[in-house]
Amino acid sequence: MKNSTLMKDLSAGSVHQSSRRLLATTFFLYLICGALVLFFIGCKGSKETVNTSEFRLNLSTPEVLDREVSINGGVEAPVERIQWEWGDGQADHHLFFPASHTYAKPGRYEVKVTVVDSNNRTATKSVTVEIK
Repeated sequence: MKNSTLMKDLSAGSVHQSSRRLLATTFFLYLICGALVLFFIGCKGSKETVNTSEFRLNLSTPEVLDREVSINGGVEAPVERIQWEWGDGQADHHLFFPASHTYAKPGRYEVKVTVVDSNNRTATKSVTVEIK
């Protein structure tokens, strides 16, 4: 009887150890899978944030003195360049705020401002100025 009890205890211990190993292995696999899922969700989220983030271009009211106009503004992004189209056929590039321009004759002009950021994204706004 002693031998059969010893055999039962050994086999029960062996089963218990196998169960613990299986449980530990399963838990480890769940941790790895969970980490991978979080990694891919995190990567997807950060990629979308970079690709869809936008920036804003704000222009102040133009200041007109005789035939000269001055426009100030701001951008919420790293700026590469600002392109100014003054509405009279003249354009300036790589100027930063504020910018000014002198018109040759009176009239109503649409000034178009395009900002290009370091990711080559653009934001454009227009404002009308009246030169008397």
